[in-house]
Amino acid sequence: MNKTIKILLLILLILGLLTIVLTFINFWINGHIHWFSEVDKEYFGIFGDFIGGVSGTIFTIVATIIVWLTYNSQREELKQTRNLLIKQLELSYKPDLFVKDTQIYIYGIVKDKMLCPNLFTNTKEYSEGIRSDAFAELINVGGEISKRTNCYWECDIEKIKHFFDENFPDTVKVSFGPENKFIKYNSLDGSSITGPFHMISMNHTIDFVLPYKTNETVVKIRMPNLYIEWFMSSIILEDFARKKVFNDMFNPVEFPKLFLNVSFKDILGETREKRFLVEIKFQSGIRIKSEKEEDQNKVLDITTMQVEFKEQRNHE
Repeated sequence: MNKTIKILLLILLILGLLTIVLTFINFWINGHIHWFSEVDKEYFGIFGDFIGGVSGTIFTIVATIIVWLTYNSQREELKQTRNLLIKQLELSYKPDLFVKDTQIYIYGIVKDKMLCPNLFTNTKEYSEGIRSDAFAELINVGGEISKRTNCYWECDIEKIKHFFDENFPDTVKVSFGPENKFIKYNSLDGSSITGPFHMISMNHTIDFVLPYKTNETVVKIRMPNLYIEWFMSSIILEDFARKKVFNDMFNPVEFPKLFLNVSFKDILGETREKRFLVEIKFQSGIRIKSEKEEDQNKVLDITTMQVEFKEQRNHE
């Protein structure tokens, strides 16, 4: 209840009571009220008319205001209840997409005693012929299917280029072709990689994503290998360059961020969007190098990468 209205009601109540008390005192002082004697009907009639006309009107106003306030309060509660029910219904019939946290196993070959990362997979055990493909799993935890689900990765390649130029200028090189139509990258093992910009975004569209609770379906979204290689190369180079780049090697937050953007439609055709920040951590040791002669040009495990997907509210 508004403070001003509270004060107004209090003033009206006091006025109504004062009117009754002062009128009673006036009648008593002027001898129109006698205790334990015959009632003077003429004066008590005037007394009743005055009290009813003045105090009764004041109390009627107070009662009307209270009824109006009660009505407004109930109407607001009903509105809130209605909105809550609508939201609950929407949630029960809307798709809701999330990305599961995952682990990526990093392998590489030894070159000049340095482990050069070049194989990234969700498969724990290495075997000949294994492909360098790491995936994130997209699941629909809502109550209805999502249609035309589009996923793409996003990172600021200019920031990554600047990161390597500033910290490791003589090793990893990231450059851009004419009119920024493609990326050129010199990796740690000496190979040169050239490809279009979309080899980072890796746009992926799925017609339907069914609710997980109905058939436990997940959609695999391929992660950008190039970003993972850049990330791991920076960790390895920090050790070889003997330069402090990361405050915590097991939680290297200084490296430019990677995001996963997801847009999808519900059964009513309404478009919804989500954005996930990719956080990379390491819970176990990281193998940086090998000085054993027999390890040269061998594929060795480097580390296990813990990948977490944090939903960003309002595109933080």
